[in-house]
Amino acid sequence: MRIKRIYALAFAAVTLLVWPAGIVLAEKLGTTVETENGMVVGTDEVKDGYLTWSWKGIPFAQPPERWKAPQPPDDWGTLAAEAYGPMCPQYVAPGIVYGSEDCLYLNIWRPRTQERNLPVYFYIHGGGNSIGFGGGSMNLGNTLAQRGNMVVVTINYRLGPLGWFVLPQSLQSGNPLDDSGNYGTLDMIQALKWVRENIAAFGGNPHNITIAGESAGGFNVATLLISPLAKGLFHKAISESGGFFADTNSMQAGSESAQAAIERMLANDGCTDPSCYPADLGAYLLSRTPTQIFQAYPTGAGTMLDLSVFSALGKYALLDPDTYNQVPAILGTNKEEWKIFMIGMFGTIPDDEYQAIALLMSGQWQQAGVDFLAAAMTANKGQPKVFAYEFDYGAYNPDGYNAWPYPFSVMLGAMHTIEMPFLYGDWNFYGLGPFIFRSDNQEGWLALSDSMVAYWASFVRTGKPRDPSGVLWRPWSNEEGGPKRILLDADATQSLIQMSNQ
Repeated sequence: MRIKRIYALAFAAVTLLVWPAGIVLAEKLGTTVETENGMVVGTDEVKDGYLTWSWKGIPFAQPPERWKAPQPPDDWGTLAAEAYGPMCPQYVAPGIVYGSEDCLYLNIWRPRTQERNLPVYFYIHGGGNSIGFGGGSMNLGNTLAQRGNMVVVTINYRLGPLGWFVLPQSLQSGNPLDDSGNYGTLDMIQALKWVRENIAAFGGNPHNITIAGESAGGFNVATLLISPLAKGLFHKAISESGGFFADTNSMQAGSESAQAAIERMLANDGCTDPSCYPADLGAYLLSRTPTQIFQAYPTGAGTMLDLSVFSALGKYALLDPDTYNQVPAILGTNKEEWKIFMIGMFGTIPDDEYQAIALLMSGQWQQAGVDFLAAAMTANKGQPKVFAYEFDYGAYNPDGYNAWPYPFSVMLGAMHTIEMPFLYGDWNFYGLGPFIFRSDNQEGWLALSDSMVAYWASFVRTGKPRDPSGVLWRPWSNEEGGPKRILLDADATQSLIQMSNQ
């Protein structure tokens, strides 16, 4: 009987592939999809002529308990997945906090085809781990899903002090995950688990998932590389302008930071003397609104390190093949990253001094966010290829072609986030699009965009970034004079891409 059953299963699997047209044994892909938690009904979406199916606002976890690890979602019957879920609480303007703690939702896009086993692009948004959400205009998956022929997933995760907060020892439960302080990271891991279990229903391949992120999202990609809890949940990694520019913090540092925040909360409530401290500190903290909590963190909260979530070695885990998740990786930064943080200085100092500071600080970012990681990973036995890039388009060139007119050429250049439209298609770029992405330089930036999407899509599919009509992107080499990074640039009419040994 067992042999007959094996033959029957094998025959059924083969017939799904070769059964004559017109006889359908498997349900067709469409906007209605059955997941392990229930049916989800998506929509046809059109953006810039790209046609996809999209499903928005899918809960990948239960509404989270504050400062607790996320739990798998409850069943929902049938879900109308037509609108983004609420963003997580965050500052939306100075002093103004907006969002809901019930925010653990994800969004999915895929091409309108019947193709299955598409590679999965799991995108983690940036924003310093204190702002942003999976439905932001720069994170839309419609364009990349169609152009790259892939399934694109974007997620929300808890931010700031609701995402990273070490409870006082007296309030800890003894559950390592609940006490870890890394709730935002645990949200990402829970979202990856949900995707692994359900993405095949959307035509995605659960055995071909690439985690990708920009800025803080790129930092989060790096932390997932050193998280034992994320092992096996992804198969490739892309970090744009991330890496470990700042290392993870110790639990001691996290505890001290949280205690100082608690004292600021109490002071904001008029309590500045120990005699008025609440008898039940746990109840007090749970009674605070997100606004009251964020007001104790005027600039957001940092990321903690905990042995239950990350390797105790932090970024140095990448020096040992046994202490991180070895996968193919793309690591990159922009040539003038730091200019986004210097815009307020423009015009107050000479242009050449402004440029020198930007290049110095951006070079340090590249060293910490790309070079250290690429060299460490490449040196390890068993590590798949690591590919590095430098995004140069728009960089200021005092002696030659400048993509942006003055003052944008000096003030903005190839700054932080400027590469994102080339992949995700939002050419408005915070309202600057009409000034920098113009008709007179359109041929160049569109050609560069085509090549970048080709490289990214090839990497997501195979682990090797290839542009059939472009430059061969060679992996990072630790040998002196060996290839290091590809330089991504263009002029007004064509892409200008080349390998560099520096």
